[in-house]
Amino acid sequence: MSTTSPTAATPSSPAAPATPGRPVWSFYGGLGILLGGALLLVATVVEAVFTGESTDALMPLFSTLFFAAVILQCGAMLPFALGSTGANGVVGERMLGKWALLVFAAVYLCNQTVYYATAYGSVGAEGGVDLTGLVLGGALVQLVALVVASVAILRTGVARGAAKWAFPAVSAVAITAGLALNVVSSYEASVVALISSCVTQIIAGAVLVQHRQH
Repeated sequence: MSTTSPTAATPSSPAAPATPGRPVWSFYGGLGILLGGALLLVATVVEAVFTGESTDALMPLFSTLFFAAVILQCGAMLPFALGSTGANGVVGERMLGKWALLVFAAVYLCNQTVYYATAYGSVGAEGGVDLTGLVLGGALVQLVALVVASVAILRTGVARGAAKWAFPAVSAVAITAGLALNVVSSYEASVVALISSCVTQIIAGAVLVQHRQH
């Protein structure tokens, strides 16, 4: 009979439970939302101070900030939807939630590119193609995708605590900002709506980055 006593599980032992850490979706997805929102906030402020004389000088800065923000935010949807294995994202194995996040990313990228081309590119020049309807349609698809993803996140229960409400908060502010941009004719009100959306994204991203699995 062996006289060796059973080895107790210690923090360094393979039998010990892993220390709760940040899931891939919360860290990388949250970081993308946080940094993207911060860059978009700066881009919005730069765009707001455009004048006839300063536009040419500020356009390279605005363009860099704008597209960097868009790429970060679109890229954040991948870990949110798929996690590290394809099934451990913020919506778990819910296919509708995954597709909603991926559709949002694709439409958001296309819509922001069209917006830029319309507002500052040759497409929006006098006599160019009017793509306003396309931008508005894309914005509507984005909002629907955000709402569907938010519902999937709430129903799945992978995200807990404040992180659970990060996407619903972003969706609610995005809807409010979208209505303000299309209903209110004041330029100042539009800028405030955009800044409010960016600040919400920054807060939501910070909350998501701090989320830890249990």
